[in-house]
Amino acid sequence: PPRSTLFPYTTLFRSASWTFSDLNVFGVYLNGKDTLELRSSDNLTLVSTSDRTYKAYFVQADYVLAPPFHVSVRYERLTPGDTTVQPLKVANLNFTYLAAANVKFMVEYNKSDQSGVGTNKAINTIIRAAF
Repeated sequence: PPRSTLFPYTTLFRSASWTFSDLNVFGVYLNGKDTLELRSSDNLTLVSTSDRTYKAYFVQADYVLAPPFHVSVRYERLTPGDTTVQPLKVANLNFTYLAAANVKFMVEYNKSDQSGVGTNKAINTIIRAAF
């Protein structure tokens, strides 16, 4: 895409989806570049510029075991434009029971990993209701 003064960055965005019976697999890939400008305190003088590239993607699979049971698996990775920040990887496994049209119970396992920061793991139980 062309660059503009209003949005001085470029982005590539792609998505895909595949469905077979009760299985749905989909994902998104995003790649972009920002130009960062460092200016003097009076904001008149351009001190330096640098181009930063970022990337992110996720892949998710959803499957209906048998109504009202549903499972999903998701993996995502983010590589920030700041080279001092390590990429972040997240995996998620979810089991859902749809009790009613507006009430669901979920058990979710989440693992996130970032070099230099460590690994976080969590098991969550969630009740969602819409009124």
